[in-house]
Amino acid sequence: VYHSKSKGFVVLHPTSVFSTNPEFLIQEGSETNKQRPELLAYEKLLETNRPYIVNALRVPALQTLLLCSQSIDTDSTCSRFVVDEWLEMRLTDSKSGQEIVSVIQILRSTWISLLEKKLEAKGNSPTTTDDSSSEGLRTKGTSRNLTYEIQNMEELLGSRLAEFLDTNYEYSLKQIPSGTRPHLYKGPVTMETEEIKTTDSPSNTTTQSLPIKSLQKKLTPHPYKGGWCLTDYLTYDCLVGASEAEAASSVNQHLRHVWVCPHCQETLAVNMAEQLAHQGV
Repeated sequence: VYHSKSKGFVVLHPTSVFSTNPEFLIQEGSETNKQRPELLAYEKLLETNRPYIVNALRVPALQTLLLCSQSIDTDSTCSRFVVDEWLEMRLTDSKSGQEIVSVIQILRSTWISLLEKKLEAKGNSPTTTDDSSSEGLRTKGTSRNLTYEIQNMEELLGSRLAEFLDTNYEYSLKQIPSGTRPHLYKGPVTMETEEIKTTDSPSNTTTQSLPIKSLQKKLTPHPYKGGWCLTDYLTYDCLVGASEAEAASSVNQHLRHVWVCPHCQETLAVNMAEQLAHQGV
């Protein structure tokens, strides 16, 4: 049984190769499994007497989510990512997270540029007009230049994508509980100036903390998540701490569990809010 964002408890279609050969879903090497979670990408969701996923494919979770998702949200250190507001990934170190943020911006922008070039080349393709005319020669010359540029971009993007997909990051993946989702974000930024510009000025303490290298553009706060919009899909520093989100959840506020304080070693039956209050957070 699997879960998608829009539909829970979906199953593999009986004609799927994974349905007839479930051993193909088992990863080799238990240590690798902990460091490289996987997802099932599928072509379509088919609903008959029950929901089925059709034409499924095993894909690495982190790389696929960050390359294909519609929204990516991070905390202040880029060690925690929330993807499309329903999956959370936590990296073991912030350095890897900052590297990932840089890489995915380059890959996704290059990918979009390549698609735009291909559309431009299709629009500039020679027609049935007289090729001996000056207009026909210019069109053919432009088409050849675009074709050469597209080939170079395809080679570059292909090598970078392969390198990114083969990189083994250490991280955990989980689905965000529905009760926690409304409390993931810090909320609108309360500042008189709604735009900031990244500079090297020592007085600009807000932008100095941004872990994005060579960022030379204006940043605008997200209207309801808080944090700063780096791109149309990437919002930086909009996530509250994971423990704060759980404490704010209407469900987790009333769930008590046995907890041993790491400072005073006292054993307590507390909910998340009481635990944070005890720690002085």
